Amino acid sequence: MSAGIEHPLIDTPHAFGVLTHSAHPVDRAEPLPEAAPPVDRPERLPEPLTGVLAHPVPPFDRAEPLSEVSEAPVVPADVWRPTQVHGARVVRVEEVCAPGELQRAPKASAHLHDLGEADAVLCTTAGCAVGVESADCVPILAQAGTRAVLAIHAGWRGLAAGVIEQAVAALEAVAEGAKLRAVIGPCARGCCYEVDTPVLAALGARYEDALPAVSTPTRLGHARVDLAMLAESALHRAAQMPIRCAVLPDACSICDPRFESHRRDGPRAARMLHWLRLPADS
Repeated sequence: MSAGIEHPLIDTPHAFGVLTHSAHPVDRAEPLPEAAPPVDRPERLPEPLTGVLAHPVPPFDRAEPLSEVSEAPVVPADVWRPTQVHGARVVRVEEVCAPGELQRAPKASAHLHDLGEADAVLCTTAGCAVGVESADCVPILAQAGTRAVLAIHAGWRGLAAGVIEQAVAALEAVAEGAKLRAVIGPCARGCCYEVDTPVLAALGARYEDALPAVSTPTRLGHARVDLAMLAESALHRAAQMPIRCAVLPDACSICDPRFESHRRDGPRAARMLHWLRLPADS
């Protein structure tokens, strides 16, 4: 089924979600011990972002078509997003598209919207929307006032490759002195996301200090990792300017059936689209 929900972190009429899920039962792992909350995590962002949407990207295989859900909003046709490859490349829309192209909708495609391969997309053009897809990886939306918006797709490979650091540096380069805000959406959390030694080694190589606080050992050579908490730590460490960061609470994509999960559903999992639009100057 599908259902519309209010996003608890962003107070704007454009902040909503359309979430579909599989009917398969989910066995939830034992939760991690409660940890001290990271610094600077407000219940609400100090100012609203201008849009966030979680939505399966066609084609998707569901018994109940999305069109049968009356409250389901339509995915905007003008969201610019890259072909995601679990890397660290950041693409700026203005460097790929001519000024006239930004005024039209991107080419209709489930995955490629003219931007090429990348896992973060940045834009400084008022009215332009950017987004990323996810189904367990970390979706991050960030805004620098009315100067720039940024969408990041960060799975464990992207985290290990430094996609957050590259993306934050690109945002700060075009919005020096602006107030930065970011929101982390539904993704694989520490209650369910178990990984093996090679993954832990890759993440530990970049986040040696942060990884122990967001992971807990399970069986030999394995641990559960909270990708959202690791991404939040990476955002704070990467930002040279103050950044307000919020994490969608109780939003594990694996055990929460509202969300899409490749770990849970395998190849039949759809993708959620997370987007935001740069507002015009006030």
